[in-house]
Amino acid sequence: MSEPRKPQDRKPSRTRRKGPQVKLVKVFVQPVFVLDHGDHLSEVDHPMVAIPADEWPTYSSERFPREVAEWQKQLDGERA
Repeated sequence: MSEPRKPQDRKPSRTRRKGPQVKLVKVFVQPVFVLDHGDHLSEVDHPMVAIPADEWPTYSSERFPREVAEWQKQLDGERA
């Protein structure tokens, strides 16, 4: 059986930091859209969106493009 480490040989625990730890909680995104009418553009008001930190890695690559595609589908349906 091996001998337990002496206290001075142990690495300090991650929870025992000298100061506070920075943690990302959420990211606020303010998309800016325009509708292209061919002969002019009109800016569309879009609310700020709060993205929880754990969703941030997939937001821009999955969720945001999906939401934009759904919005475009609605606009296309209104023209039909």
